[in-house]
Amino acid sequence: MLIFAQEPVLGQAQIYSISGRDAALRWKHAFDLASPCSVVQGEIAYDAGYDQKNHTNHIFALHTNDGSILWKTNAPGWDQSESQPVIADGNIYLSEPDASEQGHILAIRASDGKLLWTLSLHNYPTSATVQPLAAGSGLLFVGSTEGIIRAYYSYNGALAWSSALSTKGDSVVLPVFSNEMLFVLSPLTNEVFALRARDKQIQWHLRQSSLSISSLIVEGTHLYLSGSLAGGNDYVYVFDARTSHLLWQQRVVNSLDINVKEVGGVTYMTSQNYFYSLHADTGLLIWQKQEQDNVDYGQPAIINGVIFLKIFRSYCPSIFGLGCSTSSARTMDAFWASNGSPYWEYTTDFAEHNTNVPPGIANYSKH
Repeated sequence: MLIFAQEPVLGQAQIYSISGRDAALRWKHAFDLASPCSVVQGEIAYDAGYDQKNHTNHIFALHTNDGSILWKTNAPGWDQSESQPVIADGNIYLSEPDASEQGHILAIRASDGKLLWTLSLHNYPTSATVQPLAAGSGLLFVGSTEGIIRAYYSYNGALAWSSALSTKGDSVVLPVFSNEMLFVLSPLTNEVFALRARDKQIQWHLRQSSLSISSLIVEGTHLYLSGSLAGGNDYVYVFDARTSHLLWQQRVVNSLDINVKEVGGVTYMTSQNYFYSLHADTGLLIWQKQEQDNVDYGQPAIINGVIFLKIFRSYCPSIFGLGCSTSSARTMDAFWASNGSPYWEYTTDFAEHNTNVPPGIANYSKH
């Protein structure tokens, strides 16, 4: 089944569960939330958002079988629009940036919602394209606006290590964790560092002189950097994450709107109204879909040869000959991974949804 959340223009947020096989609605719950999001692990969906009735933020866990709430915990001050929850090592981490670059981290036990510890930080970054938090191997990694990356123990929030990376002291650094490695992006200096997560030993360092980097994504053994060249063209550069060797590059329509998922040696990439399937090692095109400019493809999730993603479509029809009146439609769509052909489409209520958050997948073999 698929789990995803949507925010209505008016009224309550909706959290949906639909069948991945035929898009049949399994359950749908309404919540007094703004900007909800869903992250699924196993048979549990973790959702968070702003409680419009009580004027506070909270995170809660639902069972994917029926949507029943298992626990709910307040998260005062947390801004979901700035960062998504990070789940690793049995913990859920929420970050709370504010306008003065102060940051607050909440560590919540995923099994019961108990608040384990909190952490207050200075020089805390915000980013529209890369999370300021990453986690794994019993550590929480936190970026900063001063060129320093810090690692904290997941069980108590104590500092494990810190490392000054950027060559420019006031540079934002943002972490991505994958395969026991920590990859750190410094957008201001166009640098990427690869560190061994457990002891901060630098494995390689890359500086891009031609590409103004906007985002970093790691999938498998590949590192994807999106950005703009001096002439204004947008590209995704793909490197071997183990060595920093450049493998291939792909021109895209918008480097600020890049979503990547790699499965079975194939890279599935969306950029605004374009959808690509490419060989992960070579970049050779398998298939490509291009929609009209009013379409925005979301972050894909892939399982059993099927791609699931959210799609936003905006329209501008004329009302009684008086000009444009913007309307929109949001759908959850399924495509065959082999050739990109449509499988099914599920139209949701008239609502906002975050296309950069992939649908959660639970119990797909059963439903």
